[in-house]
Amino acid sequence: MCDGSHLGRGTLDDMNNSLTARQRVVRPVGVVLVGLEAVALLVFAVVTVVDSISGDGTGLGFAVAGTLVIFAVALGLAARALARGQRWGRSYSIMWQLLQIASAALMFSSAAAVAVAAIVVGVIAGGAVMLDAIEEMPDDE
Repeated sequence: MCDGSHLGRGTLDDMNNSLTARQRVVRPVGVVLVGLEAVALLVFAVVTVVDSISGDGTGLGFAVAGTLVIFAVALGLAARALARGQRWGRSYSIMWQLLQIASAALMFSSAAAVAVAAIVVGVIAGGAVMLDAIEEMPDDE
């Protein structure tokens, strides 16, 4: 009797066995970087709240922190989806990388080192996610 927990999907071991050699390398890179970005957003949210409480921040600090938490949770769920090979995690992850790279490009004048790090991580994570997706595309032959 089927309890509906699989919903037609193979087990995680079956999915890992069906991965190509390239996917075994690029998928974990994408998952780890997207997961670290989610953690970084949570850290920035905490810093923003602490700044607001200490009086150094603006009145918008709590709203900004809330927004960061929402993005962090969504990015964390996308990292989990990437690890499971679910396609929806790719689109959100790639969208986030584009937003991150664009935002970092605007930060060059005030925080060049942070901007460069964000751009490098965005390019590597986005590339890993896209390479993983390309490996799953069917051959035309």
